[in-house]
Amino acid sequence: MTTAKKTFDPWPAATVTAVADILTNTDDGLSDREIDLLLERMEIADVDSRTMVHRRLDAAR
Repeated sequence: MTTAKKTFDPWPAATVTAVADILTNTDDGLSDREIDLLLERMEIADVDSRTMVHRRLDAAR
């Protein structure tokens, strides 16, 4: 049995940046390790693990 995956149009760059900034907020956001796990689970390449966390998510789009 094959399961079809639903696809969505990509978000605009400004939306990706805004979401990355929210997810990586210093007070309430994700840690470096949590971002590692998120990108891994979503099968998204981490283009530069040395970069600040909010830029890592933004660049991963």
